[in-house]
Amino acid sequence: MSIPMKDLTSSIETKAYENQSHTKIRGCFYNRRKIVQNELKEILSFHPKEWISAFRFNSSYPLFVKGDIDGFMALFINNLATLLTAILCLQPILGNDIVYGKIVPGVGLSMLWGDIYYVYMARKLAFKEKRGDVCAMPYGINTPGAFAFIYVIILPTYYGCISSHDKGYCQELAWYVALASNFATGIILLLLCVFGEFIRRNTPSVALLSSISGLGFAFLALNEFLPVAERPIVSFIPLAIVMLGYFGGGKHKLFPS
Repeated sequence: MSIPMKDLTSSIETKAYENQSHTKIRGCFYNRRKIVQNELKEILSFHPKEWISAFRFNSSYPLFVKGDIDGFMALFINNLATLLTAILCLQPILGNDIVYGKIVPGVGLSMLWGDIYYVYMARKLAFKEKRGDVCAMPYGINTPGAFAFIYVIILPTYYGCISSHDKGYCQELAWYVALASNFATGIILLLLCVFGEFIRRNTPSVALLSSISGLGFAFLALNEFLPVAERPIVSFIPLAIVMLGYFGGGKHKLFPS
């Protein structure tokens, strides 16, 4: 029984299209696998020469510039406010021994290591690309994450335990549950960070910055604007002067250039 030429041609074209689609899918997965392998190799590898080259003297990229004062003060005050708020929330629950003996020293060590590592990454990039305008990313306490741990993990664990156990046991339990949750969060971030480069390349920078800008509007801009809106007759004239001078490019000796 002979097959019509038209059906035979259509069948061949269909198979060719399927093979081409399978080849594209395999190529896509192969490229993604190579990206993941390279990211894991970079994360899990230690390069002593890179550390030495990152912190050696570089005339085009000094260790300290004038703008670092502004950045340091903003980051220091922000982290200090978050840490003090967390201490005030946790002290009645966990007690002084856990708060001042474990949490505060742990935060200090993590801040020291995180800042050193971020400086290393910035200087490494500046040395690699021969640039002098690389700024280290700010490192500090995740404010929404801190309150999420306090009110979603620590407090429910403590109050769920206090009805059937003594206070010391419940404090230790809440502390250990918070440690386990933080460790699990770190493992999840470590597993997902291999996709960071792929997300960065395929996501608009505006979308990547939306979470940071949203937090800035919620915790910084809104807190400052609500008192202004509460007394508009007194506050709107100074606000208008500031807006004109800062955003409108107004030229006056009272406005910073």
